[in-house]
This record gives sequence, structure tokens and C-alpha cells, in this order.
Amino acid sequence: IQADTINLPGSKITHYVLTAGATDDTGDLDTGGASAGTLIIQHSGSFISTIDGNDIDRVLEIGTGGGAVLDGITITNGTSTASAGGIQVGGNGAILSVFNSSITNNVGADTGGIVVLAGGLLSLNDSRVTGNSATNGVSGVGAGGIRYFSTIGSTIIDTTISGNTGNGGGGVGFVAGTLSVLNSTISGNTANDGGGIRVGGD
Repeated sequence: IQADTINLPGSKITHYVLTAGATDDTGDLDTGGASAGTLIIQHSGSFISTIDGNDIDRVLEIGTGGGAVLDGITITNGTSTASAGGIQVGGNGAILSVFNSSITNNVGADTGGIVVLAGGLLSLNDSRVTGNSATNGVSGVGAGGIRYFSTIGSTIIDTTISGNTGNGGGGVGFVAGTLSVLNSTISGNTANDGGGIRVGGD
């Protein structure tokens, strides 16, 4: 998907389910590339819209140089055997901005909710990252909520990160870079190493 604005109906509860096979062309929502621009997915009313991975694939992947904005969206039931189940933010300028949204009940090998790779940027505002889990069984590897590799400064503001499970940071696995957490709650997360936030490691 290239630069575009997708307005999901907000006058009622809406629930969109991924049904295609797990390939680059037919599985998760993909955006990125040098000329991709920014994909905006937003609800247009008082209800939050849901994009459901249906346990067949990661829900959203932002490739190199791409950007995405989520506003009033729930990302749920994503799965990946390689990386993040919910959202993967690629490196080298990929940007994800999240407002009033929920990343919940996603499962990935190394990250449950959101992974930000080297050179990517995350802005998480007034949102919830809950009930995500990483399945990597190696102690110290795999963050439940968010796994952060980027050397670019990112921010988490007015956000709750809770009920996530991993082996290298239940809530946040912070590997490298600068991540500012402001006026937020990180609680009730579990991990073999670093229940709330784990700093360092792989």
C-alpha cells in the first residue's frame, strides 16, 4: 500500500479481519519504499476500529523509508514466526506514529506487539500495548510489548504498557538508541529477564 488515507467508519464498531495467506503480497498490510510516503489509517467517529490478523500473519509492516499513522485503531491477533506479531517498523527512516490506539493480543517470535528496527522511529501517544507475547524461549531475548533497536530518538507518551509477556523485557526490550517514556504506565508485565523494561542484550 502506498501513501494514502484510509478512513474506517466510526459510527459503529467495525472489525476487519485478514483472510489471505501469509505472503508479502497477500498477508499482512505492507507499506514502504523510497517513494511510498505515509499511509494513514484512522477512524472517523466515536468508536475504535479493529484490524484483526486472524492469527495468520503480522498485521502491519512498514518497510524502509515508509511511514504509517494509526489513529483510533486496534491492532490484534497478529502472529509471526520471525519477528513482531503486531507491527514491524523497518529501519533506515521507517516511521510509525500511533494515537489513541491499542496494540493487543499479538504473538511473535522475538516481539509480541511492536518491533522498531535500526533507523526506525516510533511515536506512541495516548495508547495501550497490552496482552502481547514473544515466544522466543532464550532468556533475555524477545520482548512482549515493544522491542526497540533504533538509534533515532523515539517517544512513548500517555500510554499504558501492561500484561505483556516475553523473555527479554516483558513490557519493553530496549536494545539500543534513545527512547523517552513520559507520563506513562508500565505495569503487570512478565519476563525471565526484565519484567517491565530490559535495557541491553539482543
